[in-house]
Amino acid sequence: WVVVNERDEIGSDLVPDYMTSVKDGGFYGWPYSYFGQHVDDRVKPQRPDLVAQAIKPDYALGAHTASL
Repeated sequence: WVVVNERDEIGSDLVPDYMTSVKDGGFYGWPYSYFGQHVDDRVKPQRPDLVAQAIKPDYALGAHTASL
């Protein structure tokens, strides 16, 4: 299990920090997408091939909770 402090400057309610199980070789989106397959348009170049593989986290903790 891991707790992640997600990215900022997308909005006061985005992006939720989260807790998730860790899968060997799993891709969790950074930096191309957040909370699964939600594309971060600020990142260039885009990588739709990787975004398609992004694993959605198990549990959202809310935006800006800074959980440790």
